[in-house]
Amino acid sequence: MTSDDSSSKTRKTGFLEVPIKVSVVATSGALSKTITVDTDKDSERLTVKIVIDPPPVPAMSDTNRLQNQMISQSDRQAVFKADCASCHVSSIEGKYGKQLYDSVCGVCHEAEHRAAMVPDLHSLTVPTGEQFWRTWISYGRQGSLMPAFAKTENGPLTDMQITTLATYLSTAIPSR
Repeated sequence: MTSDDSSSKTRKTGFLEVPIKVSVVATSGALSKTITVDTDKDSERLTVKIVIDPPPVPAMSDTNRLQNQMISQSDRQAVFKADCASCHVSSIEGKYGKQLYDSVCGVCHEAEHRAAMVPDLHSLTVPTGEQFWRTWISYGRQGSLMPAFAKTENGPLTDMQITTLATYLSTAIPSR
């Protein structure tokens, strides 16, 4: 058999295009979906892997930062409304504990350009504990930039999220 003969007997297989829809709204990280393709001859399991980068945090000018601080001083719940919600609310879905702290609390308390009136939680000199954190997270502080995060106070967090956040904080930032 010559090489020409063998190539003529090679069976060509085509590609089958299988449309797959995956909702990636408010999602970041790795996502895997498995589908099964059944034919009259066989079944094949296929895995689709998607890596979704988190949306970039928009750069904020010093002027915008100062304007937002002034708005927050008159309405501390403003961070959950309008444009501010894109950073302070949209990243909470399905997050608890450390992950929630990093995406919500860290935006202010761990920020490179943290406002002078926003405390460094790692340097608090008052006794803390789970109840301390739960109270501050839930009700915030009137007359400051600290909003009330509890849904009952028009904030975005559920009771379960607040509980896991308070538990995380009492472990990660122990009382002094």
